Amino acid sequence: MAVKWVEGLRVSQTAPAGLAVSVSPGVIEAYGRRMGVPGVERLVLTPPPLLQLRNHYYTLERQGEASPCGWDWSGRRGSNFKPYQMRMPGTLRVRSSEGLTEYEQDKDYVFDDYWGSVKAKPGGRLKVGDIVRLDYDVYTCRYILICVDAEGRFRAVEGDWRYGDETNLLLPDLPVPPHDAAVLASVFVPWGAEAVYERQSLVEYKETDGRAWQTTKGFEWECRHLDWRPRTYEVESCGEDKVGCSKAGSSDSTNAGGGKVVVRTADCAYGSAAGRGLVQPLNGNGEVDLPVAREDGLPVYWRVRLPWRRLLADFPQLRKAKVHTFPANIMDVRGRELTIGAAANEVPIEENDAANAEWWKALAGKRNIRLCFLGESTTYGGDWPLLIAKRLGGLLPGKRIEYANAADGGHSSVHGISHVKRTRSVGDPYDIVFIEYMINDTGCQSDDIDAAMTGIIDWVREHNPLALVVIVAGNGGNPMFLPHYSPAQFERVYELHRETARKKGAVFVGMYDHFCELERRGLYFMTELKENMINHPYLNTAIDGTRWDQLLADVFVRWTAGKLGQ
Repeated sequence: MAVKWVEGLRVSQTAPAGLAVSVSPGVIEAYGRRMGVPGVERLVLTPPPLLQLRNHYYTLERQGEASPCGWDWSGRRGSNFKPYQMRMPGTLRVRSSEGLTEYEQDKDYVFDDYWGSVKAKPGGRLKVGDIVRLDYDVYTCRYILICVDAEGRFRAVEGDWRYGDETNLLLPDLPVPPHDAAVLASVFVPWGAEAVYERQSLVEYKETDGRAWQTTKGFEWECRHLDWRPRTYEVESCGEDKVGCSKAGSSDSTNAGGGKVVVRTADCAYGSAAGRGLVQPLNGNGEVDLPVAREDGLPVYWRVRLPWRRLLADFPQLRKAKVHTFPANIMDVRGRELTIGAAANEVPIEENDAANAEWWKALAGKRNIRLCFLGESTTYGGDWPLLIAKRLGGLLPGKRIEYANAADGGHSSVHGISHVKRTRSVGDPYDIVFIEYMINDTGCQSDDIDAAMTGIIDWVREHNPLALVVIVAGNGGNPMFLPHYSPAQFERVYELHRETARKKGAVFVGMYDHFCELERRGLYFMTELKENMINHPYLNTAIDGTRWDQLLADVFVRWTAGKLGQ
């Protein structure tokens, strides 16, 4: 590498925050020579474009009762195919295919600006199958790498706001890091942003209604919230019932422990509607996951966790708290490689005595090696199973790698176990069986998950007694989709699957650890969900697989190579 970062050169938000960053002074090493680099107060960033789409033909596919109508189950979008997501609120117009009739919102059709959906409303003038023209504006996003070259000059390397084919979601990758500069930070410029921020959480409190807000001086806690925009939450204790508030929380992720709070935000999770109050139970440890309401009233959890009981103990006169959160748009990557290989080294694999040296020796001696993949849609639709098979073929030349992708989209382990028990090999028993159900298990109870995952492994071993069982705990999801897509639910299921692997002697591949640390690689998690912005990190137009597919395959095949002594 021609240029290396040595010290300093921290990239920060400007004061006040805007579409620019500042860089502190520091030191680089250029071609073996160290040199000091003065900082810069303001490096201007180019925002991603606002697309103004007109005369976009669309065939209505579904009905909906009310706006916001939710996701329409579409993956590919745009380019006169299907509407893009992240529509600018208030810009949608729906007209007849010849353009002569304009239809009315919430009478003829319903819509959802976040997901980009448009659906026919029963009783209106439109029906499923009708072709309409859409006019609307859509926000885009992009990554910008902040770099320093051998002369000490700063550079903003702009990424595209697209990902390949225009019918893909507008969820871009990082730009390619320049070979002649050191990367200091990755800046994610999100949808409709007027400024970029560093992650920060601040708390203020009131003792009585008439008093001003006070700072919680000396109160510190870590809050790795995932929202892409700043948000303020007002929090206060409440009794069992609170007038004008909706209940949030789920029985398997919270333990009221004698306490609840009401959480309010000024506006809803997306769009222009006013926010509302949600009643949220405290977790057993005295913390509370703060929700923001969607426009339809359902809670969204961005992993804003407040240690409520500790806050009350430190400030006993507190009546109401205000939590200000600022997103991690500016991600520090000084001294880090932004490559798949570097990321693969950090993904944990727990072996759990799943296979001894004799098993690996026997595998190496086989002419045919047979793989089976069980799971849900991220296995069924993802490219990582194929990439594992292909890379094992490259690792073991002369051997035939046979595989069966027996996954079934939409199933949790609780419902998928019946599907698994219908799986039959058309040849010899499988040598390696992969199991991946983490995403859909977030909607299931813990005891049911434990019984199902244990039952699946028992069935696999009954029919494939010598198989190596590998539990893959993959990516997380978009909290905007469903309340049980909260980070707390993914963390719960992740630990359940890990414990099952330990208990049953299966290999555990902890990809979710990597998903939770994506910002260390300069990535905002939402842009990894390429296929639907919900839970699918694969994409059917990525010929060699997405970054996620490639990484998961790389992690497993590298580990296998190590076990085989290669």
